[in-house]
Amino acid sequence: MPVKAKGMVLHKLGRLAEALAALDCAVEIAPEEVTVWRTRAAIRKDAGMLVEAINDLEQAIRLQPSFKFTLLERDRLKALLG
Repeated sequence: MPVKAKGMVLHKLGRLAEALAALDCAVEIAPEEVTVWRTRAAIRKDAGMLVEAINDLEQAIRLQPSFKFTLLERDRLKALLG
C-alpha cells in the first residue's frame, strides 16, 4: 500500500500518530505532490496541531495557488487561532 494511502486509512481509524508518521514519509518521497501536504494538514488539524496544519496548507498553496478549497481551509484554521 502506498504510504499516503496508508496514512489516510490510519487517519480514518483515528490512529493519528501513525497517520502523521506515514504522511511525513509521503512528504519526503513526493514533496511536489499537493495532496500529501493537504492530507498531512488534515491529520495535523485533527491532532490539534493547527499552526503546523496551516504551514502544510501554505505549502500546498505554493504548489497549486488556484485550488480554492485549500485557501478556504487555511483561512478557516487561521480564524480558529484568532
